Order: sequence, then C-alpha cells, then structure tokens
Amino acid sequence: MCGIFGAIGNWNEGTVRALAIANRERGKDSLGFFDSTGQMIKGAGDPMTVLSKPNLADWLIGQRKKCRTSVPKGWFIAGHTRLGTRGAAIRRNAHPFRYGRIVGSHNGMVDAPRDYEVDSMYLFDLLAKHDADYNKAWADVTGYWGISWFDGEDFWLQCHDGELALVQAGDCWYYSSDDKHLKACVQCDHSQIITFGEGVTWRFNSQGEATKATPFVSKGVQYWTKGGGYSRYYNQYDDGNGNVRGRSGAFSNGADNRWWEDDEYSTANPNSSEVRDFDADWREAWSQYTSDSEHSKAV
Repeated sequence: MCGIFGAIGNWNEGTVRALAIANRERGKDSLGFFDSTGQMIKGAGDPMTVLSKPNLADWLIGQRKKCRTSVPKGWFIAGHTRLGTRGAAIRRNAHPFRYGRIVGSHNGMVDAPRDYEVDSMYLFDLLAKHDADYNKAWADVTGYWGISWFDGEDFWLQCHDGELALVQAGDCWYYSSDDKHLKACVQCDHSQIITFGEGVTWRFNSQGEATKATPFVSKGVQYWTKGGGYSRYYNQYDDGNGNVRGRSGAFSNGADNRWWEDDEYSTANPNSSEVRDFDADWREAWSQYTSDSEHSKAV
C-alpha cells in the first residue's frame, strides 16, 4: 500500500504538505513529487523527514511560485508516499518514475517482469511504449492501482480495482488515495468528494479543464479481492470470517491462500500479532498535520 495525492490548479502549498503527511499512514519508505514542469524530486525515508529537508522544502516553494506567476508552468503537483512491496527502500526506487515523456506515481501492485526493480515501473514503461494509450498498454496487466501520470501535455488520474478520491475547492482540484484525507486537509464536506469507480479516468489540462476520459477496461487476471483474500488497502488479510490478519508487505492471491513475501510463496498465514494498527498511524499523521507550521500559515 502506498499513497498518491496532489493538486491541479491554483494549489495551496500548505494543503499539499498536509496531504503528504496524511498519506504517510499509507507508506513511510519514501516521499516524492513531480509537476507540470516535468521535474521530479524524491527521497527515501520517513515522509516527515523528507518533507523537512531544505532541498524539498525549497522546491515546493519554488514550484508554488511558478504556479502563481507563470501558469501553465506550475499548474499541477503530484505526490507519492511509498510502502515498498518490491525493491529496496532507497531513493532510486521511490516514486515518481520517468519513461520517455511519461512520468507518474502508482499505488497498488502489479505482476511485473523481474527486470523491473519496482513493479510500478512496468506500468509507466508500457504506457510510454504504447504512446500513452492506457487501454492498450495495461489491458493485460494483472494487478490493481490508483495512478497519476503526466504525458507532457495533460495530467491523468485513474483507478483500477483500488481507491482514489477527488474534490474541487475553488479553482483547484485536490486528490488523495483516501477520501478522509481530503475531508481533513481540504476541509470539505463528504458530499463534495468524488470517489473513483472501477476504470474511471480523469484528464486535466493547463487551461483548467477537467473531464472524464475513456474508462480503463482490464482484460488481465485479477488475484486481489476483498472478502477471503488480500486487502488491497492495508496489506491485511481478511479470512472471510471477520478475522483480519496480515503484515506489511505480504499478500495472498485470494485463490489458494498462499502468501507472497520476499519473492517467494509461503503457505504460512502471517501471525495476527503482527497486524499493524492503522488507526494509530492515522492518529499520528493527523497530529503531525495539525501541528505543521506551513499548513497553519496557509489556512
């Protein structure tokens, strides 16, 4: 599980920082950003630590100024917090990734060939090879995602068997992997939030136009399910009897109850004592979000 978040339009730096902190509950291995200038910045480690580094803090301020003074150069910003499932927690493996004119970030897991150090890389490489046609690129990919990418002209958001939410606040759109992040950080009402359905794809351009694009239609085999299978949201296993088990980085194929860890299958069910307290993670993120000085200034 990872988190994607960001803003399209006249974005507020403090709100973007708040969304980064909120998405920390979904991944503490790295933090990264990309924007409409085509630039990327990322670092390995706890997102709170990375967010406080002078180079990233200065970069955010600079990109925000571009948004204010030289639209369309700074018309969107896209972030990602990583919980690694494949590939070491190092800067090289942090999102975003660039292939040709495609740069993007991904939350989820996909069945990628072994020569990709991070499974997410496979999606963006395919997209670049298929001239940004996602239905051709990903039709046969096995996996799930909430995903954001930039093709050099337009910014895209898509959900496939995953979760993603979007809300408009004034002349800006904000998005996050979890709708409660938007309610907390954008301070919007639940009725204003758009929750992505299966295959829903949104396209944004530098003129401020936001439109639903052609939906994504998967032809790939889907192993990840909610009941009696892998919980795509929290790396936990629901055995179908109300018992939630699991640990970060483990998943079941939902068919024969095998677990995948460290590139090997195992029939051993992860010990229930190792289940992460995600509510505690959220409380921690919320506490840090409310005390963040930059967000306090912004709101």
